[in-house]
Amino acid sequence: MPQIDFKEGVVHVDPVEGGKNRIAVHINDPTLYVPHRNWQTSYPVDLIADIARVKGPAWLCDEIMRDEQPSYVQRHVQFDILSYVTAQWFEGKRVLDFGSGCGASTVVLARMLPAGNFVGVELSDERTAIARRRAGYYGFRNAQF
Repeated sequence: MPQIDFKEGVVHVDPVEGGKNRIAVHINDPTLYVPHRNWQTSYPVDLIADIARVKGPAWLCDEIMRDEQPSYVQRHVQFDILSYVTAQWFEGKRVLDFGSGCGASTVVLARMLPAGNFVGVELSDERTAIARRRAGYYGFRNAQF
């Protein structure tokens, strides 16, 4: 069971069925806001650890859920973008995701709209590195950072 220690608390990562990993976040300060303390992810342990180091333990599960939980970012993309244009409209188009952070939104766009080309731009080198690893994990060629 990998454990990642932080000043704020501890992240435990345990393998579960289906090749997934269960994340459990334990924060020392009960007043610190943590949107999600547990999540099962398909991400490998090294990517989980890198995200935790960049985002901090309090925001780890939330950051991963942005990509993996369809009712999160994907739902907004479906309603906020695809209400105005069809998925076919993105064919051959190059779309900028300005302020892409760790790449969750860009990866969701690349997955939902494979005929488009998505470019994420972020000022933080650490977050850009996570975004590249995330897109590489999925093998997306239509998402660059």
